[in-house]
Amino acid sequence: MKYQILIVFILGLILQSCAFYGLTNDYSKLDIEQQKIIEKFDLSEEVKTNHIYEISATQLKEELKNHKKSIVYLFANGCSSKYCLPLNVYVNYAKDNGYYLFLVMNGYGNLSQTLSQKISLPLYAIDAQAYDTKWNNKYVKRFENQLQGLPQDSKQQYKGSIYFFEEDSLVSIKRGLPN
Repeated sequence: MKYQILIVFILGLILQSCAFYGLTNDYSKLDIEQQKIIEKFDLSEEVKTNHIYEISATQLKEELKNHKKSIVYLFANGCSSKYCLPLNVYVNYAKDNGYYLFLVMNGYGNLSQTLSQKISLPLYAIDAQAYDTKWNNKYVKRFENQLQGLPQDSKQQYKGSIYFFEEDSLVSIKRGLPN
């Protein structure tokens, strides 16, 4: 019995100290310099590059009203899926097709992989506090639902992470960029 308790205790310490990403927004895993560039989004203030703004879908939809055509790309830092392209691909697509681009992270895990891409746009991150949960899967789903004009806790099939808008009206959701 002592041996089992010791194993559970050691496993608990390991799990607590390891860098498991994606269960929460992982803000606590950032270094001080990374934390300094994160601030709450404020509609009344101008956004700057080299900053990350925590934003809710409600705030984002208000901001979308200021742009005729927009793309909201919701992504995970360091994603290696075939649907996750370097951020400059989305930047170039938006520029070439007359879209304003919002790059929205679903959390802060592996943030350095995104920052190393040196994008000349402000970055956004889902404001987990706006969704009354620390759990990534819950606040991401609530953000996605709200962005689509659905009740926050709606259950639906995944459609993609690239949202096309005309002002604040959702036009389509895609998994990949159209050709």
